[in-house]
This record gives sequence, structure tokens and C-alpha cells, in this order.
Amino acid sequence: MRSKTSRTNQASRTSQASPTVQRLADGLAAGAFVLLFVAFVVLRANGGPEWYSAGYLNLFYLTAGGLAFVSVAVREVDDPFWWGSTHLLVGGLAAIFIGRQMDTYVPPEARAFHVAAIFVVYAAYPFTLPGSLRFARDRWPFVGAFATLLGVYCYHLVHEPAGSAQAAAVVFIGLVFAANLFLFPRVVPRDVFLWTLAGTATVVVVIGTLAYPLGEYTIASFEVGLYPATFSLPLIGEFYSMQSVFANPNSVGIVGFPGVIAAFVLVHRQFVQERAIPMLAALGLLSVNGFGILLSWSRAAWLASAIGVGLYLSVVVLGRRSVPYVVAACGGLTLLFIVGVYSPVLPVTTNGRGALWRAAFEAALSAPSTLFGHGLENTHELTAQFLEIERHRGKSPHNSYLQLFIRTGVVGLLSFLTLTIGAVVDGVRRAEEVDLAALALGSAFVVHYLFESYQVFNIAIGSLISALAFGYLLASGE
Repeated sequence: MRSKTSRTNQASRTSQASPTVQRLADGLAAGAFVLLFVAFVVLRANGGPEWYSAGYLNLFYLTAGGLAFVSVAVREVDDPFWWGSTHLLVGGLAAIFIGRQMDTYVPPEARAFHVAAIFVVYAAYPFTLPGSLRFARDRWPFVGAFATLLGVYCYHLVHEPAGSAQAAAVVFIGLVFAANLFLFPRVVPRDVFLWTLAGTATVVVVIGTLAYPLGEYTIASFEVGLYPATFSLPLIGEFYSMQSVFANPNSVGIVGFPGVIAAFVLVHRQFVQERAIPMLAALGLLSVNGFGILLSWSRAAWLASAIGVGLYLSVVVLGRRSVPYVVAACGGLTLLFIVGVYSPVLPVTTNGRGALWRAAFEAALSAPSTLFGHGLENTHELTAQFLEIERHRGKSPHNSYLQLFIRTGVVGLLSFLTLTIGAVVDGVRRAEEVDLAALALGSAFVVHYLFESYQVFNIAIGSLISALAFGYLLASGE
């Protein structure tokens, strides 16, 4: 039997002898990753194809994940048979679960066994890449929080009727959740993520902007229009809010503010590397995305953009030793913003968020189990009984933390806080090695979660981006 050293040397020679294969594998992985964003936009857009569902998105995730694994396997070739077999086994079992779910999986018979099998396969995602044991050892609180939150949803899945939409949602979302946190951020280069964020946001904004001169129109079956609510811009006049291909302007803000932060980071990094053409391209993306979140009139997106850009710029100017102080300052500014909104200081309306937050908190405390929450119930209906104003009933809590508290209780909320705020705190602790772009994006999402309902265990476009952002934050410095 050959020694590990000889295998490693041979792997190294193989890697050096086939740079073309490396570039091809990297290109396939990057291309598949970009198409995932397109798929998510299609899933959330008005007028998308009727046949398109979360099940197809899951199968696409498995395909893209396999290509991403190949891209890392051609580099991390020490014992490729073991890691390839592990990844293939986990992906194959996930494909079986997803395929059967599309035809009513999780049957009434032996239900607990089936749900446990789903949990085990999805919980294995952090361990399917080379270096996984070291990664899990270094990031064990976050791997544990991921498994715990997944487990709470699987616990509620056991009590859902077979074939229900809620049962299907857990199976479909669970794979997206696992892959976004622990697969793609560890194999797809960070710059691919940043360019994809900035580019996707720009496409959404350009499509939405055309509705101002053209009015409502259709592009490739997608319905594009303007939201029936106006706002005033100084020296310009009144505008309708941009909604682009989505149902409301908030979705434009959710896509737009990460695009602003990503584009700002790219402008700086291309400037440092003295790459004029990419820098000008990034500057164009930054301008368009900033214009987009302005027209979306999403004040939460403005705040999140300011937090992300301000954090990144401050650390660049002041140095990495300033990271703890800059992050603390961002937290303080967010608190001041919230206080200002509920006082005459800032001319910003709350749109009933105070009442919605109180109702959401009361709904969470009314759960049969405070530890595990109401389960997969509709949060709009659960909060309605605690809302006195009729026009507020039927709305989401507009707060990701409270929405997750309602559904998963104290255990799920603590897990979510560990994956989000905990990841930012861990990034501060690793200030000398953490990726500043990921830290800026993660901090921005921690703030934006206060005003919108989408969190990491979901299949909305904001859930995709935020889970990836925290995944890159956890993977940075690996």
C-alpha cells in the first residue's frame, strides 16, 4: 500500500499537470453558481413559468453542487475517492428525498424514520468536503446551530400531514439551507459571489427602471410594473416605487442593498489591483444599484447599505484593529435609527411595524411549546388575533427574528442568532483574517433582518443571499 505522502505527491503532480482541467472545472462551478441566482429570481418573479417549483430548484442545487465539488476536488486531490464517494452518497440520497417529495414523500407509515433520514442527510452537508473535520472543529458552534435549527423544523415536519405544502417546504428548503451555508461558500471563489450579487441587482434595477418610461410591460413572460404607492424626491417630484419583476418594492431592496455593498467592495479591490476596466465596470454597477434602492423607497435597504459600506470603508481606512469598534459603532447607529424612527427626530414612518412586532412577540409566547414554537403555521394568521387595527392583519411580522421565534421557539431563535449575530461576533474575533466583504454583508443582513421577514431557513431571494453571506463569513480564513 502506498503511503499518504506518495499519494499526496502524486496528487500534486496530477494537479500541476492539468491546469486546463482546473480552469474548466472552476468555470463550470462558477457558471452553475451564477445560474442559481437566475433560478431564484425566476422563482420569485411575477409571471414566471407555472411548472417551475422549489423541487426543480433543489435538483438544480444538486447539479450545481456536484460541479462545485468537482472544482475543489481537482485541487484537494488527497484521497479523492473518499470525498467523492461521500459527496455522491449525500447528494444521491438528497435527490431521492426531493424526487419523492415532488410526488408526496414523507408517508404516514414510519414517518419518524423518514424524517430522521432527511435530517441526517442534510446535516451531513458540512462534512462532505476535504478539510471538513478541521472546519467543523473550528466552527463547531455554527455547525451545531445549523443542525439544531434544521432539527427543529424536522421535529415539526413529523407532525405535518403527508403531502402538505408545509411538509414539502421543509424538504426543499433544508437542502438550500445546507448548501448555501456549507457548500458553495467553501468551493466557489468570493469574487464570483460578489460579481454575481452586483450583476444580478443591476439587471433587476434596469428591468424595473424601464417601467417608468414604458409603463407596465412583459419581458419573457415576466410582468414588470410600478408599485401603486408614491414618494417625493427633492427637486424632482413624485415617483412610484420600483418593484421590477417582484410583487413589491421590498424585494428590490433586498436584492439591491447586497448589490450596493458587493459593488462598492469590487470598486475598491479593483482600484487597489490597478485594474481600470473592471473598476469602471464595478463603479457602473454601484451607481445603478444605488439608484435602484433609492427608487425602491426601502428605508431598511438604505440603512443596511449604509451599515455594510460604512463598515467596509471604515476598516479599510482605519485598519483591521478597528474592526471591533467599527462593528460596535454600527450596532449603536442601528439602535439610534430605531429610536429615531419611533420619535419625531427622523421623518420616517414605521408602517405599523411596532404593532406587528408586539403581536408577533405575543404570538410566539402563545405557542403550545415556547421551546419549539408553533411549527410550520402561517405567521400572518397567528399574529392577526393580537392586532387591533384591521389594516395590519394579514401582514407578516416584518421582522425575521420574530417570525422565526413564532415558528421555532426559543431553541430555533437561539440557533438563528448563533448563525447570524454569532457569525459576525466570530468575524470580529478573527479580525486579522476575516474577509471584510463577508463581514460587511453579514452585518448588513443582521440589521436588515430587523425590518423584513425572510431569514436563512427560507426559499426567498433574500434567504439565498443572506445564507450565502453568512456562509462566506464562516468560511473566510479557513
